[in-house]
Amino acid sequence: MPGQVLVDKIPFDFKSMEIEITGYGVSFGICNGVETVEYNCSIDRTKVWGASRDPLLRSEGQADYDGSITMYKYWWNYLVAKSREIGVPLGMLELVIPVTFYTKDGFTDTDTIAGARFANINFSLSEGTDLAMIEVPLDIMTVYYSGVTVWGDTLGDGAPVAGGSRGQVMGASRPSLVNSGFVAGTGFGGGVSFP
Repeated sequence: MPGQVLVDKIPFDFKSMEIEITGYGVSFGICNGVETVEYNCSIDRTKVWGASRDPLLRSEGQADYDGSITMYKYWWNYLVAKSREIGVPLGMLELVIPVTFYTKDGFTDTDTIAGARFANINFSLSEGTDLAMIEVPLDIMTVYYSGVTVWGDTLGDGAPVAGGSRGQVMGASRPSLVNSGFVAGTGFGGGVSFP
């Protein structure tokens, strides 16, 4: 009879999370004005049946990523000002977004959203005392879950990244995060490290 397996035993929550937004070798800082963050991966595969009633085989597939960040308008205004400061229009801004979970005893776990661009910019405000919010759906090139993609690539292997990946295709010749000007662990108590 198999024993019970406990992994981490850490009840991560929203308050144990830090989001840093970086791009083009510049840190936009720790984003304390975030209300929600979401990122997803779907893997599209094709099954082949031939004359069989059950599938004979399936393709390895391809990954498609999306996500969104909902932030307070004051933080959005800061992001707009920083994009102007570095001379990159919002529609062309490509970002690396480390999402780090941390504990008081120093344990960290980081997911890294790489090659993110804004897909839409949605402003929402209604009568009442709620703060103005901006929802920004993201067009994402890849996500490293605890440093590894769904295909087993690690951060040192490279990926489409902020500031220089325009027109790059996933494959063996991908540029590396190390060469993109991205500084690992900025603002974190551990975070990601690169070889």
